[in-house]
Amino acid sequence: MKKYGNAIFLAASVIMVAAILLYAGVRYRGISAMQKRVAELEQKQKEAESPETVASLALLRKRFPAKADISSFVESLYVAGQKAGLENMDIITLAATRQKPARKTASPDSAPAFVLTPYPVKVTFEGNYRAAALFIRDIQKLERYKRIVHLEMKPVKSSLKTIMTIELMAYEAAHAA
Repeated sequence: MKKYGNAIFLAASVIMVAAILLYAGVRYRGISAMQKRVAELEQKQKEAESPETVASLALLRKRFPAKADISSFVESLYVAGQKAGLENMDIITLAATRQKPARKTASPDSAPAFVLTPYPVKVTFEGNYRAAALFIRDIQKLERYKRIVHLEMKPVKSSLKTIMTIELMAYEAAHAA
């Protein structure tokens, strides 16, 4: 009986040691995977803090700011119009058409969805073709992302009456609406 007791004890001890080694191996692989992930994240953080990335983000924020800041854009339009020699300039801001974010359901710990929101501005002015072209060229030189969605020119007396709609874009969080 004593002989079987020692054999059972020895078998149980071997099984216990095997289980401990197996558990330690699994834990070691888990810790190793976590250390690898931490190293990857640290590398990504270093890349995100690089001067090139910071400069790219600064340029992106200029072109697509978080707030529309229509007043400074309208002021830039007036300055460009005066420089081009335009007359009877009228600028009207139209209602923004907010778009729904592409993501329909978001988990609480996910980042908020962002959308580009167009803010239309209607510009009407009179002047010759050369002045209108100079004005449009000056609008294109502005840092902000914008696009001309409508352009109409009609002859009036000895000049052209131009009606154009410009969409000024802003990059906003969907929950800010």
